[in-house]
Amino acid sequence: MRSYLAPVSRPTSQQIAPPTCSAEQRLNVRSDFPSLLHVVGIAGTGSNSGKTTFAEALILALAQQGLPVAALKVTRAHDGECPIGDSSCLVCSTAGSSFRIVSDARTLAMRGKDTGRYVEAGATQVRWLVTNPQSVATGMRAVLAHFTNPCILVAEGNSFCDFVAVDQLLMVCGANTPKPSTAVLLPRVSTFVDAGGTLADVHAPMPMPAQAALLTMPAALEAVVRATPTEVLARLRGEL
Repeated sequence: MRSYLAPVSRPTSQQIAPPTCSAEQRLNVRSDFPSLLHVVGIAGTGSNSGKTTFAEALILALAQQGLPVAALKVTRAHDGECPIGDSSCLVCSTAGSSFRIVSDARTLAMRGKDTGRYVEAGATQVRWLVTNPQSVATGMRAVLAHFTNPCILVAEGNSFCDFVAVDQLLMVCGANTPKPSTAVLLPRVSTFVDAGGTLADVHAPMPMPAQAALLTMPAALEAVVRATPTEVLARLRGEL
């Protein structure tokens, strides 16, 4: 497997709290990674909320319009033993390193994996960043440098949405208890996606953004396409 590793001490349980990033610290994709013409961040209220299902559908919708779409999965590494008891878990194997970038095509295309679903949906380039909590910003900058061809980037992960200034931030609302990283993202959410949850499920941590609406998945997909600048679409289609 091809990967990029940078050594760092293993995080303790006290360091595992969700990272947060100020607006000033947030990575400016437009200036630092000009090939990423439009960035859509997909967050979720919790694990198994439907983030990957929505990302897969969005990649497919954009690819069917002839647009080059890159996909990125961002996962924060577990601390301690693997919670699912899998000795081959790529997430747990990052313990002891600051981050891992998975770029091996066969690994990424494995059926059943989230990245494999991106590939099948039509993503032209896929990467998976697995990072320890204190290395999110460094790992994010390293993985974004992999996307060198002009494209729309669909990125899944609450940590990505926290550390990167995305053009659109969608929160998938599943029927689960909101995880702590949900609260810090709420003020920047442009659209909430109905995946079995309700706005009331995520309202408690902080006030909801006035401009955001809860849409069905099909309506949210249409909203993303409509919000993509005409100039970006024209450039990606070779019309400029």
